[in-house]
Amino acid sequence: MASLALGVGVGIVFAEMDRDAILSRLTETNANEVGKTFFMRLVQYGSLPLLTLLASQFSRVNHALFSWLQPVLEALH
Repeated sequence: MASLALGVGVGIVFAEMDRDAILSRLTETNANEVGKTFFMRLVQYGSLPLLTLLASQFSRVNHALFSWLQPVLEALH
């Protein structure tokens, strides 16, 4: 439950950053609007923690991820 609260908090911070007038001027986006950069940031920064949470809770997801990653990890070793 704490992970969900932390994720919501991060999402709120990213939304406020996207709406900020000064940051909007710097990035040449519309002020007081949540644009596509907000959703891209959520996907970028939220996908790995979400996959980690799912892999720790569900063994099938864990097996699917590690069966895909195992050859890569062996090649790097």
